[in-house]
Amino acid sequence: MIRFRAVSVLAFFLSVLMPGPNAQGATFKAADNVFVTSPVQDDLYAAGGKIVIEESIAGDAVVTGGNLIIRGDIAGDLMVAGGNIIVNGSVSDDVRAAGGDFTLTQRVGGDLIVFAGNVAIGRQASITGDLVAVGGRITLDGTVEGNLKVSGGDVQFNGTVKGGAIFYQAENLDINGSIEGKAVFAAQTVNLGPSAGFHRDVEYWAGNEPLDFTAVRLEGEARFKPSLQSRVKLISGSKIRDKVPAGFSKVWFLYTFLAGTLAILILCLLPKKIFVPAVDNLRQSPLKNLGIGVLYVLVTPFLILFLLITVLGIPIGLLLAFVFGATLLFSKSLSAVLLAKWVERRKVASWSRPSLFLASVGILLLLKMAGAVPVAGWLLVALVVCTCLGSLMAGAWEGVR
Repeated sequence: MIRFRAVSVLAFFLSVLMPGPNAQGATFKAADNVFVTSPVQDDLYAAGGKIVIEESIAGDAVVTGGNLIIRGDIAGDLMVAGGNIIVNGSVSDDVRAAGGDFTLTQRVGGDLIVFAGNVAIGRQASITGDLVAVGGRITLDGTVEGNLKVSGGDVQFNGTVKGGAIFYQAENLDINGSIEGKAVFAAQTVNLGPSAGFHRDVEYWAGNEPLDFTAVRLEGEARFKPSLQSRVKLISGSKIRDKVPAGFSKVWFLYTFLAGTLAILILCLLPKKIFVPAVDNLRQSPLKNLGIGVLYVLVTPFLILFLLITVLGIPIGLLLAFVFGATLLFSKSLSAVLLAKWVERRKVASWSRPSLFLASVGILLLLKMAGAVPVAGWLLVALVVCTCLGSLMAGAWEGVR
């Protein structure tokens, strides 16, 4: 399975919130149309309606926008979010992507985690590490050196996996590729093509009917497991189909993202000096602010309950409950704006409100993308959000004093 090491999560968290030697020389670009036509010798942070990267990036790349085309090679990590994402250059380390459409045609030197409406991994593409793909329609034609985990409505697998493979929550699953490790899949409809090959054991559930493996290469044992039926997103004949429409999760994602974007717009229209104390605290003592944020999240509900059970404290308890609920509901939007202002401060520049808005929306997308990754992603987002909330609490307290 995908290896989410605690050390890598902590390293990413510290790289976002704490100063680093390369951050001072990072390249920042924000505009309606961004074109990178000369090599970048450090990290790249870009936000815009359309972004085209033609040349190589010597460090990491964090890119968000409407239409993204990456033709240059990236020596570090790539974190990208947008409507249409095309990666035609090689990436030496990990890739984290979220968007409407995602296409990869070249090599990824580390892991690839992608959440998109449509995911296409080209025949010439190769992933040295593990691949996690979540989407509506997923086509995998390349090579995965590590393990594979796929969740999608319509999945077509024509490539090669050197490790194990898991296919879950699929309506239609076409397997016409080679899996060298253990294979586990559950889908409403499963089609095994003539080039399908399983080098080890197979566990599966397919429309409640056993499959015929005689026409494919099977070196292990194939076992039909009824318990895997629960891994299918929409079960035929079940009331779940009527109660939970297909694509509901995508609609909910879009709804929450648009609501968060609206909150960011409002926050960006506020006077900039409101966030100055919080940004200063975020730069100077992130670990202290993390502790304050954790205390705020854990202690405030008990304080609200205490106030509500007293007669005189009911109005204050209701007001505090409203404020606490609002901060949690829009915690990612608050964090996105605060981190964008932190980046602006690190750049030693004064962004226009449109640029600040675009950068904040990009960070919000990255937070939502990370939050979709079980365990490690949840932990990362919780750490970032608690640190930002702690910075806001500490900044508000300094303002009151």
